Amino acid sequence: MKKYSLMMMAIASLAVALFLAACGADNSANSSGAVQGDTPASTAPANEPATTPAADPATAPAANPTTEPTTKPAEPAAAPAAAPAKPVFDGAPYGYAGTDPIEFAVSKYVVDELSAFYDKGEVCLPVVKIIYTDKSNPDEVLVYGDFWVQNFKIDGKTLVYVNGGNFPGVMHLKKDGELYTVTAFDRTEEARAFTESAKKLFGEHADALFAFHSDDAAKKQVREQAISDYVKLNNLDVTQYQDYGQDPVKLG
Repeated sequence: MKKYSLMMMAIASLAVALFLAACGADNSANSSGAVQGDTPASTAPANEPATTPAADPATAPAANPTTEPTTKPAEPAAAPAAAPAKPVFDGAPYGYAGTDPIEFAVSKYVVDELSAFYDKGEVCLPVVKIIYTDKSNPDEVLVYGDFWVQNFKIDGKTLVYVNGGNFPGVMHLKKDGELYTVTAFDRTEEARAFTESAKKLFGEHADALFAFHSDDAAKKQVREQAISDYVKLNNLDVTQYQDYGQDPVKLG
């Protein structure tokens, strides 16, 4: 009987040991599955999207200020160039190619008034050398200069000189709207009286007048420019001019 009791106790002890061993193995298996298996699915409801965590501004990469934008803004279109102002006069009949109303008035006076001292040619043009312009008095502008009348006839493609002459002096001009009008002309005297009269009229500008008179190259240049301007402005089929007894001179 005693042996039987001991046997039963041994069997009971073995059963307990087996049970405890079985529980330990099950717990180990569950623990190992949680580590090695797939990550458990989110417990969020299926109809709600997973929330992306907001970026931390402290750790977000800073924008590179040197990086140019992929698309550059369009540059504004250039404004159209302003059209040049049109002169308020027609200088062609007087061979004047500029835009100064004072110079225009002087050229016009030479053709309209001073040319009356000569027989009129087919072409009458002024040759003007302004020495000085005094605008200190707004009511009267004074123009000091040497003013030439030149009359030509047209022979084929040549302007042939007929007559003319020069009138050194001082013109008085008055403003007339946008233009000017010559109201008086003080001429120097001729021959032996020229030098003294020029000094009185021109004052401190007399030496400039004398220098121009003694410079043949300068006079020729001014004259040829005046002839060339007149030919171009009036669309003349002329390529040269000729003085009496001289060879023709080609126009530039």
